[in-house]
Amino acid sequence: MMKRVKQYILYIFIGAGTYWLPDIAIQWTLFDTRLWILLLTFLIPVTVTITYSLLFRNEKHARHPIGLPLSMLIGIWLLGPLAIAIGVQPHGGTFFSSSNVQDFLKMWAYMPASTFMMSTYSGSLGGLLITSIILIVAASFNGVKQIIANKKLNGDAA
Repeated sequence: MMKRVKQYILYIFIGAGTYWLPDIAIQWTLFDTRLWILLLTFLIPVTVTITYSLLFRNEKHARHPIGLPLSMLIGIWLLGPLAIAIGVQPHGGTFFSSSNVQDFLKMWAYMPASTFMMSTYSGSLGGLLITSIILIVAASFNGVKQIIANKKLNGDAA
């Protein structure tokens, strides 16, 4: 049980890192260019999808067909406000100024609403929604496959 919890926590950080580190890099280097929104909207979901696919092909991670994509999704939404706050720092973001830290932490507590709201201002909303749909579909598809496999196994036993 504890091993599974550790695995899911790892997936939370993998999901957050895979999504938000490229987002921060794009925000810091390509902000306000023609490519900026396109990269946030399409490149980052592709990056997360490739990461998920590579992990899922590994037998160790394939044992968590529903937990892997859902944990990655939780990580993306859970750490979103922090990553967005970091990403907007070079462009006048004041989330980490001494007068705003307490307000930022209060707002973060309203996750996922705060992730959604902040992503609209950072330009990350499109990519966030596309990535969320991809990971939810992956978890649902894997869940249905698991149910069918269990029914076949139980049907064969009967």
